[in-house]
Parts: sequence; structure tokens; C-alpha cells
Amino acid sequence: MARDIERWIRRGPVCLVVAAIALTSCTPKEPAAPAVGPGTNARLPLGQRGPGEAGRDVSQREVELEVQLSVALGSVQAAQAKLDGLRNELAASEEKRVAREREWLEYSSLLGKVSPERLPGGEPFKVELRESAPVQGDSAAARLPVDPPVDPLIEARSRAIARAIATLFTLEQVRGMDLLECGTLDGNSIGPVVFRLLDGQGRLCGGLYANHLRMEASRAARTLTLVLEDGYESRAGQKLPFEATAPEEKRPNARRLVLGPVDPTTWADDFHELFGERGLDLSGDDGLWDLALVKQRLNEQLKLQTAGGTYRLRELGGVQDSALIGVHLERADESGTLERRFFADRMRLTRSGTGVELVLENGAQVRGDDERVPFLDGRYRILLPLADSEAWTRAGLPGLSLPPALGIDRQPGG
Repeated sequence: MARDIERWIRRGPVCLVVAAIALTSCTPKEPAAPAVGPGTNARLPLGQRGPGEAGRDVSQREVELEVQLSVALGSVQAAQAKLDGLRNELAASEEKRVAREREWLEYSSLLGKVSPERLPGGEPFKVELRESAPVQGDSAAARLPVDPPVDPLIEARSRAIARAIATLFTLEQVRGMDLLECGTLDGNSIGPVVFRLLDGQGRLCGGLYANHLRMEASRAARTLTLVLEDGYESRAGQKLPFEATAPEEKRPNARRLVLGPVDPTTWADDFHELFGERGLDLSGDDGLWDLALVKQRLNEQLKLQTAGGTYRLRELGGVQDSALIGVHLERADESGTLERRFFADRMRLTRSGTGVELVLENGAQVRGDDERVPFLDGRYRILLPLADSEAWTRAGLPGLSLPPALGIDRQPGG
């Protein structure tokens, strides 16, 4: 028993408590009288000593254990107090760091409004200060470019959008990014925007700056994409511009940040301006088409396209303005193995020469288990050059023929 208690003492403060309880709960048994003389009693084992001396040894050991336990508990309390102090210091340091970042952004914003020719560092600036004579009603501040006043309604709406985006990041548990500045709403975008990037320990590791921020979304694919345009990423003091687009596309450099799976309809009202002129279209089926019949006839035509693989319409949410909405399309290779899936809010059927083209809008393609790749610029085209466009028209499909509910049949070429 004594050896066990000593082992508990060496293991730590918690085991000291267990050892003390074990000692106080056990009572030594009355040993038989020793067969040797009284002079040898001190050299006998504890179990063979007299009852009085054994009790005194146990009591002394209990006192020693209580002292050690008190010292250990004191050490634990001191360590806990020190840990609480360090946590408070860390929280205060984080607040100061965020405050310094905001001060730097304000300073940079004010500096950006100063005309370059009036910045110090060159001879022209010194000559101007030395030779220019004061003019009545003229001052350096008056000659600086002044930004046009912002409409109070637009300013209030910009602040509301900034709060909504910050709430989106919190509720959707977006890690590694914080919105610092959101700018002013301008048409279908807002900016300039500034994000700070954090590593896995919550420490600053970079930043994102963009002149414009807009949104792309897909209800069918359950994705929400933040499109940052005309900006750069800052890492270790280096500016890394966003990926450039082809000159013929005439689009600014952009960086896309995909959030998913996210239901974009939840945020459709919070920043609907950022989704485009029509916002996030939430309209449903117009009731002019038999959806089951449209799905069956479309799959019959898709089965005939076997060059390099086949497509199959898995789900159809409705038809609205001659466009299929809520589409889930699958592509299989020649052996029938599923290659990828397409989710789109809208899909339009159009003629392309003698063939047919499927134009998917606002969606994403999914590879493997859940590797979502949103459509670039919100659109994806599938060209079927061997399709018989006349046969697709005779099949009575939306976009290639009129709804049967109207009682009008479109003639070939009509």
C-alpha cells in the first residue's frame, strides 16, 4: 500500500488527492504481538510493529501527504491565474492590433485622395512651396481633388450590405477571412473591399484588396461565390495581382471565392443588388409545360448523343420563360460510368447550326464526391454538334417550340 501511495504522489496533484483519500479510508489491522524483544520493534516491518507505533507512522504519513497536496493545489491555482492573465493580455493585444489595422486603412484612404504631384519627395514640390505666393481664397486643401458627395441612402445601404456580409461569414462558418472594409455600393457591385487573411492559429498572414465585389449564386448547386475584381492579394509584403483574363474578354482581373454548400436564397434580400440587375431570380414554374413529359422527351434525345459519352436529365424543377429551371444534369462516359454532375438554376436549349447547344446558367459542375467548380461568369455551354435540331424541335421542347398549352405548333423554320 505504501509503495502504491508513493507512486501516486509522483504522478501529480490529482493523484495526491486519491492517495490522501486512500490513507484516510483505510484503518490498520491489529497485528499479533511480536515474538521478538521490544528492542527490535523499530526494525520490524510496519505490519509487524505494535499498534501504537504503526498508528503514529500512518498519522505522520498522512500529515506529509496533506502538506504535499496543499503545495500541489497552490501550484495549480498559481498556474491557472497565470494562464488567465496571459489570455487577457492576448485579447488586449488582439484588440490593439485590429485598431492599428483600421488606423492604417484610414491613413491609406486619406493618402490615396492626395494628388500625386503634391506629395513630398521631389524638387517640384519644394519649388512650389518656396515660390508660390498665397492667393486670396486659395489653399492647398482647396486645390486637392474632392470626392463627390455620397447619397445618404446609398451610404446607409452600403453599411447594411457590409453588416450582412459579415453575418454571412459568421453564420456559414467561413474560416480564415475577415471583412475590414466594404466601400460604397455602385450599381451591381460594392467597393473597394479589404479582407484580412488568417492562418490556422488566427494570426494575420495576408490580405485581399479589390475595387469591386459582386456575387454569383446557384440555388440548384447550393453555392455562393464572391467575385473580387480589379485587385490583388498581399502575402509577406508582396502584391500578387489577381489572375488576368484574355484581352478579348474585356473583363477585369478577378478572384472567385466559393462558399458551399450554402443556400443563397437565405441571403437574396440582404444584398440582392450584388447578384446583378435582376437580383437572384426566385421565380418558379409558369405552368405551361408538362414537366414529366418534357423530362422524358429530353432524355430520349440525349440518349442519341453517344459521341464521347451521354447526358441525362436527372431533375427538373420547372419551366419559366422557355428556360428549364432547377436542373440536375449528369454525364457518363462510353462505359456508363458517371463522370460529373451539373447543377444549374436555368438551362436553355438553342440551335447551333444543324446541332443543339445546352446553355447552363448560374450553377456548378461537381466532380468526384463533392468537388464543386462554379461556372465561369455564371455560364456553361454543352455543344451537341451531331444532334438533329429538327428532331429536337418536333419533340416539343422548351426554347425550340411553343408551349402545348397555347395550342400552337411551330412549323419547321417558323
